Amino acid sequence: MPDRLYFSISEASELCLVQPHVLRYWEKQFDNLSPVKRNGRRYFTCQDIFSARQIRELLYVENFTIEGAKAQLHSN
Repeated sequence: MPDRLYFSISEASELCLVQPHVLRYWEKQFDNLSPVKRNGRRYFTCQDIFSARQIRELLYVENFTIEGAKAQLHSN
């Protein structure tokens, strides 16, 4: 992961291997994914990237539902 404070949504989507619209959707569904918004743009921190990667792992690899992934994240 590059050593930077903030990433644009396109950079974040590349790092998380998902499309930008997926990150926007996950932002609404998961409390722990909350990028900084400035002037109508989203800026993702390293913690946001880590959270999005965890969400992707739960949904795409372990086949959790959205609700199941939420429960799994809250239990950790």
